[in-house]
Amino acid sequence: MIEKEIEIKVLNHSVNEYIEMLEKIGASKVGEEYQKNYLINSNLDYNKSYIRLRVLDDRAEFTLKERMDENNFKINKETTTTVDDPESLLYILKALGFDYKLECKHRIKYAFKDYIFDIDQWAEDVYPMPYMEIEARDASKLDDIIDLLNIRSDITTKTIHQLKEEYKNSK
Repeated sequence: MIEKEIEIKVLNHSVNEYIEMLEKIGASKVGEEYQKNYLINSNLDYNKSYIRLRVLDDRAEFTLKERMDENNFKINKETTTTVDDPESLLYILKALGFDYKLECKHRIKYAFKDYIFDIDQWAEDVYPMPYMEIEARDASKLDDIIDLLNIRSDITTKTIHQLKEEYKNSK
């Protein structure tokens, strides 16, 4: 499946603050998941594109994420396929010369109108600060939700890889 993803990240709040701001506007919690993300080392620039295998309790997805645009919002093309046997896929990738790194996170998902909100908390050794991703079908709609939540000063289009690098360099 190929999808276009339009999103921003919101920084500088705690998990509880994100939940409070979403519940205040009437967003509904739609789920919670623990993710194992295997980042596949390749010749791709992580700030523009990357390959990942995401393993959840009930499914696994193999994704190529390609950055398309970054004017005001992050726009990605995601090509994803489901994987029945993630361990075999990792074995095949390793046999083909690809290494990978496992990074885990906890995600709380909310929905409101045409928006999806993901509150992410990575393992402490990966990235210690929580953030919220907001996805919309249309970039113009992101401005509306940014204003409704009053978060304009807290948004970024940086990738998690850029945020991790900044955090590492600030230590």
